[in-house]
Amino acid sequence: MGAAFNGQTVAFDNPFGMYIKSFTKDVFLFEGDSIPSEWVRWSRGSEGMFQHLEFGPSDSDEAFLDDITVVVGSQEKPVTGGFQVVRQIEVGPLVVAGKPTPVADDEYVVLTASSESIDCQQAAVCETIRNLKEEFDNALQMVRVAPRKMGFREKS
Repeated sequence: MGAAFNGQTVAFDNPFGMYIKSFTKDVFLFEGDSIPSEWVRWSRGSEGMFQHLEFGPSDSDEAFLDDITVVVGSQEKPVTGGFQVVRQIEVGPLVVAGKPTPVADDEYVVLTASSESIDCQQAAVCETIRNLKEEFDNALQMVRVAPRKMGFREKS
């Protein structure tokens, strides 16, 4: 948001909660055209503060949810699950920001990348990285079967 860096006080708005901030319905098509607006039904809240979204044709409609397609890049794919719908929803809290105030030079630190190597006797993160690398190596380890390794073909 950048508000804090501009010297603005930032806080959660009242009422505190998680709200649906946006829904990209334009990626959904029915018979090659935009879905009807009545196929997006909001509830539990008010404009800008809804917490519930019902998506798709109503029970009285002759269409079904699997008649809807979603545009992904240059492809049009049938809706086969809720994840395709949920990924088009942005959720978050309501936030308010105060007026900007000057930010003094001693109120922030600009971090830069270091070219120095990590001293693993001083940094606890090294043990975590070692463990992750070991897990990775173990997951990729070739399985020995008879005289050959899986995925490896000897020359005849």
